[in-house]
Amino acid sequence: TLEETVAILGSSEARLDVAELVTPESNGAALAQLAEAGRGTVASAADPAALVQSYDALARSLASQYLLSYRSQSGGPTDLLVAIDHGGIHVEGSASVDLPPLAPTTTSAAPPQPAQPAERPKEASGWVLAIGAAAFFVAIALAMSVVLIPRAPRAGAERLGRAMVEAPRTTALTGLAERASRAAEEALEHRGQRQPLDNALERAGLDLRAGEFLVLAGSASIAALLVGSMLANVVVGLVFAGVVAVGFRFGLGHLKAKRQERFAEQLSGTLQLLAGSLRSGYALVQAFDAVAREADAPTCEEFRRLVVETRLGRPLPESLRAMSERVDSEDFAWLIGAIEINREVGGDLSEVLDTVGATIRERDQIRRQIKALSADGRYSAYVLMALPFAMMLMLRLVNPGYLAELTTGFGLVLSAMAMFLMTVGGLWLRKICRLVF
Repeated sequence: TLEETVAILGSSEARLDVAELVTPESNGAALAQLAEAGRGTVASAADPAALVQSYDALARSLASQYLLSYRSQSGGPTDLLVAIDHGGIHVEGSASVDLPPLAPTTTSAAPPQPAQPAERPKEASGWVLAIGAAAFFVAIALAMSVVLIPRAPRAGAERLGRAMVEAPRTTALTGLAERASRAAEEALEHRGQRQPLDNALERAGLDLRAGEFLVLAGSASIAALLVGSMLANVVVGLVFAGVVAVGFRFGLGHLKAKRQERFAEQLSGTLQLLAGSLRSGYALVQAFDAVAREADAPTCEEFRRLVVETRLGRPLPESLRAMSERVDSEDFAWLIGAIEINREVGGDLSEVLDTVGATIRERDQIRRQIKALSADGRYSAYVLMALPFAMMLMLRLVNPGYLAELTTGFGLVLSAMAMFLMTVGGLWLRKICRLVF
């Protein structure tokens, strides 16, 4: 409740500044009470442009705050005087603080221990070094993933402005990961590849920045390179690193495709919910809000973002087109076209949505039918592509010398020809079994 929140703010050391966009639903008295309890200010704005100015003012206020740390030589009530000289400017400030009492100093010291003779270090075996190095770099990769993946709070804060107060508790690993991420983002920005990667991560539903994803993939690739080099040789390590890098790329594409596929599967139900909300008397934005609350992910996530952008002042047609680019659905593009035409010429939008929904359901039915009919060819392609590698692995285990001829002399030429023909056959099978709808 409001009273409980005010009590918590009053008993804490948190400061609360309020930026209010004045609307008919605003509660200025409650916001003023919260700001007073949080020892902050209230900045009211009547339109989004003035709200931007309020955020800029708050950002400048946060950016001009500094934390001064020093080692005290006294305890109890103390008067502090701070003087700063920089660039010809002299500033002084004073404050009275109550410092905790100093800890008593101990004068007793432990008796010196007799020196022990130095032992000769033992040499570790190669397997021990390999396992230790592999475990070390795997731990680094895992630590980087733990540091980088849960970034939702910080990512949301950075969207409000770059003038942010750094977190008071950081570790060396956190700082290293942050510096590496920024360097990776600068390199991507210089090559013009940061925005496409950001868009791909957004469409895949990953709450990562482009630099964080690049550092995570690079750390995993380096760990795979070192593990492969220690277990076999540098060539195997490079193969491992390449497989990991390609796996990250294809994994991102797979997540993006799966998210778009789930959105397309939920679209017919979304249209039914929209049409029902409009028949109940809801406005279009209120119907979108109902979808954001009732639908499953990723539909609810996209419509929630659409509603938030609209409430912050972005035009609805522009928000719809941006959402269409994110979900990359031809059926949803048809829906947007129907909504824009209806907004221009008028009419019963619920009937239009019913018609579009019926068309989309028929398309989905035909798509699923064709996918079921082509499943035989697709799984045959999977079996044919995996069969040579499975046979090679079995021969390697049963008779290791049988494949030795393929690694020397003319056997290398035969291996290269086999890989080329496998690639051509795989692309051919993919072209035959691919559904173009």
